[in-house]
Amino acid sequence: VVKLYQAGVNVPLVLGAAIEPLWNNLAYRGFICYESISGANNFLTSIPNLLLDEQKRISFAVGNEAGKMLQTGIMHLDLHLGNVLLDKDQKVFLIDFDKSFEIKDNIEGCLLKLVKRWQKSVVKHNLSKELIEQFSLGLHQSHE
Repeated sequence: VVKLYQAGVNVPLVLGAAIEPLWNNLAYRGFICYESISGANNFLTSIPNLLLDEQKRISFAVGNEAGKMLQTGIMHLDLHLGNVLLDKDQKVFLIDFDKSFEIKDNIEGCLLKLVKRWQKSVVKHNLSKELIEQFSLGLHQSHE
């Protein structure tokens, strides 16, 4: 996450982190402390209060940030509507990177996985398919 922050991807600043080993180091529990984002709400819970055009603008912005994330060599496997924060000015922040990893190749495969995960979230919540289109446009625009 620090790498993403330094690269200018909209993620909250990491203030500290800790790892707790479990079961003789066979697993672990991690904790990350982030900066507070003023007036933040997640995108999913904000949707009922947003017009479709604003939902589309935000989906495009999320895709754009996800593309910048890929350019830094990080893949977020669980990027969905609930893993996006909106600040008081509707600026998007990507969160919840526990299922993320570094990538070196197969960018096209990662682009496809990001769109499919976003699509799954949009369909699950019975939202406009235009949110998928806008996410994909933002993703590809930032990755060109």
